[in-house]
Amino acid sequence: MDYLEIRKKAYIDILEISSKKTVVSLWGRVPWEIVESFSYQSVYSYGIDKEVTKGYEDNNYCDMLNSSFAYLELKKCPFMYASSFFIVDDYCKSRYENLRKKTDKEVYIYKNNDYKSLINYLEEKSKTKFNKEKFEELVNKSKEISKLIVALRSCKIPNQRIYEVEYFSKFIFDLDKKIEFIKKHIDDSKEEKSIAKVQAGAGIYKKISQL
Repeated sequence: MDYLEIRKKAYIDILEISSKKTVVSLWGRVPWEIVESFSYQSVYSYGIDKEVTKGYEDNNYCDMLNSSFAYLELKKCPFMYASSFFIVDDYCKSRYENLRKKTDKEVYIYKNNDYKSLINYLEEKSKTKFNKEKFEELVNKSKEISKLIVALRSCKIPNQRIYEVEYFSKFIFDLDKKIEFIKKHIDDSKEEKSIAKVQAGAGIYKKISQL
């Protein structure tokens, strides 16, 4: 399977979705379940391709921020283009401070994992009340996706394939289709694995392929 086709299709899909509902760009650890409970479509739109920074003037950041800001300022990301506003966590001060400087769109900072303030902000923004039932439905699907990812990681299949399924599944916006996509890559094989955690694995994907 050409997983890159999933991402390409997502670029087209998001433009169509944006004609029907508000798209919100999420940067960092922002609870998408809360955002989508307001009938918004959330997208994680930070960049991962270092190549896009070639010729980009303001490149004094880490690779991920260089890529993200280049996509934003050069208008090369359909996700950012389709988004009506941004929500970014407060993990990286440079990220949220410079994001505010580089876009005319509204940027909300999700501080200290304060989900109540996020809900209040979205209620005011959308002029609607928080839909607890819809939120709980989304949380249940989120939990199912997380369990499937755990099961996928324990399968005796190439680690690159596991990474591709996990990463590119984020570009499938229909949650039921996302669940089915992950399910079909899980088999009955099991393997004990040591896990190394990295802050931004996406940026090393191409290097892993080359190695």
